[in-house]
Amino acid sequence: MPPYSAQVRARTVRLYEDGLSCRAVADRVKVEGLTSPHYVTILRWAREAGKGRRLHGHRLPLSGETVQRSYDRGTPVGEIAQRFHVGISTVYKRLHEVGAKMRPSRIKYGHVLTERRLRDLYLKRNARAEDIAATFGCDVGTVYNWLRRNSVPLKRPRRST
Repeated sequence: MPPYSAQVRARTVRLYEDGLSCRAVADRVKVEGLTSPHYVTILRWAREAGKGRRLHGHRLPLSGETVQRSYDRGTPVGEIAQRFHVGISTVYKRLHEVGAKMRPSRIKYGHVLTERRLRDLYLKRNARAEDIAATFGCDVGTVYNWLRRNSVPLKRPRRST
């Protein structure tokens, strides 16, 4: 086991005490350029310093309003959880606490390919479905499906024989 400086030990315990998880502390210390101990070592140091967590509560003061702002901008729940160093279920709990309108779970691009956006890109700016698909990282068929679902008239309707 490599020896760690008193500075690293004190910094990790302080970060843990501020509410970060042991794994988040290890990641943060690594980013800061210090020698990063294993997360179990950080937990041991915190317990030795009398800073262990016994109660179940919020590790970070994470409000539902903060989470909802990111969620409403279309940020995936997993990405929000990583940003705030919490679990996905915690993000969902905060969203439910503030009564956020949830996106349908099986519709991946519905919040991005809205009627207003599709009309603007496809009709007003004359963008091709291929270009829209490339912009949002989806399949061309997905763009056409959302065009039809949102009643946006297609430039070239299907030929019927």
